[in-house]
Amino acid sequence: MVKSRRRKHRAEGTAHRAHARAGLTAVASVATVTTVILTVAGSLLTPSEASGVRIVRFPTRTVTATKTVTATATATVTATATVPGPTATTTVTATATVPGPTVTATPSATPTATSDIKTLTDFTQQSAGLFLGSGQLLGTGVDRTIYRLPADTSTKTDPSTGTNQLKLIRTGGLSSGNPTAVDIGGFTVEGTDQLPSLQAYGGIVVGYGTGSRVHDVKVTGIPGYASRPPGETFSLALFHADAATLTNVTLDGYRTSDGAQVAATLLGYNYTTGVHRITNLKANHALYGFGLAMFQASGTYTFDGGCDLSDNRKAINIEQSIGGTVYNFDGCDFRGTTGAPYVAQVTSINSSSQVYFRDPVVDSWPLKVNCYSPSALSGANKQLDSDIHLIIHGVDVSNDPTKLQITHQ
Repeated sequence: MVKSRRRKHRAEGTAHRAHARAGLTAVASVATVTTVILTVAGSLLTPSEASGVRIVRFPTRTVTATKTVTATATATVTATATVPGPTATTTVTATATVPGPTVTATPSATPTATSDIKTLTDFTQQSAGLFLGSGQLLGTGVDRTIYRLPADTSTKTDPSTGTNQLKLIRTGGLSSGNPTAVDIGGFTVEGTDQLPSLQAYGGIVVGYGTGSRVHDVKVTGIPGYASRPPGETFSLALFHADAATLTNVTLDGYRTSDGAQVAATLLGYNYTTGVHRITNLKANHALYGFGLAMFQASGTYTFDGGCDLSDNRKAINIEQSIGGTVYNFDGCDFRGTTGAPYVAQVTSINSSSQVYFRDPVVDSWPLKVNCYSPSALSGANKQLDSDIHLIIHGVDVSNDPTKLQITHQ
């Protein structure tokens, strides 16, 4: 495979779904000058969860405020409703002119927030730009704290075989002998274009440990070029990270600096076990790999809270799942899968795993899942079609071929 340096722009990628816009148009144009004198008399307040015998008293205060404001407002709103399955959209537009007072004021100056850019090393800390063995890595917000490696500065080269070990941020234990949980959140990690000798590297990896937390994190533009090593990289990977919690995590295959779509696989679980909960996950625009890839996972995994796995080459790869593992995909969005006619591919070893799709959002019915055949994995595939479940509005419709179809490609 000939590798070349790609700088593909967002306009060349998969077209995004059109989103409705609409509303209520209101124009008001009246100038008034209002002088308000507010006198707040002492009051008696009892906290709702406190004892009724304790009373908090507030002293009398007088507040004087003078403000003059002139404003003209125009707004347009469209209501859009999305239901499980094919999207149903209802648009209502109303226009009205509403007379009324407009407030004019000269507000005090508000400081403009600027991002805190944190420069990563050239993969010098345990093959990472930053290494956190244990504890916390907490920023001040995804729009405020940004980690990145400066463009065209790395001296590293792509491996020719095996798994790519280069990561922008590595956290948690490095082996089973030193497992440690971490708490990371409140920041963005941005992939950047490097020299042609380095086409692929990972984003964040959470290593050995139990109970790690990843929350309020955004990762963009982590480059890769295949759906298997060494070209497969992960925007966020959990490696022997057991019973972890992911909340408010956004993984996007587009690179922020130039809009190129570069990602291989976005979220990966490898050799993990325990009870995992994933809430409010957005994993979109994987060009070469999957929105979600899980290898030899065991335990229970619940994806809920509006999980979005839309607009990926393939949505889900559950590979060599350890028998008895339970996967719950509750209300997940699988629209825009471009690289296969199915939203998930599943194989299991030892025994079959249970996979539940509850109220999925799809382009069209039936929902398709590929379970391969018993001869897959050199005859080791134990996944049963009957252990793939589709539930809509609380009703199991797994046996309805117009709603669920199992393939064996």
